[in-house]
Amino acid sequence: HVSIAEGSRLFEISGGLQKLAVNSCHHQAVRRLAPGLSAGAFAPDGIIEEIEMTAYPFLMGVQWHPECMFRSSEKMRRLFHCFITATKKAEA
Repeated sequence: HVSIAEGSRLFEISGGLQKLAVNSCHHQAVRRLAPGLSAGAFAPDGIIEEIEMTAYPFLMGVQWHPECMFRSSEKMRRLFHCFITATKKAEA
């Protein structure tokens, strides 16, 4: 599970969840964020699991694999739906 920061875009997408089950498994992680980025989710050990830039229409990076959870997780489908919706708005 990751802990979701209240007020983050991921918090909004997940329907206000404070924790989200993910399939995170990595050997590298984000240590410092560039200006304009914020952390939206954390692993139990404090590793940043999601970054976002709210000043941009849709910029989000996750350390897990939502594409592998698409069929089993409504929250991952919502994540993709938000991404697709944002790309359609950008094309218009």
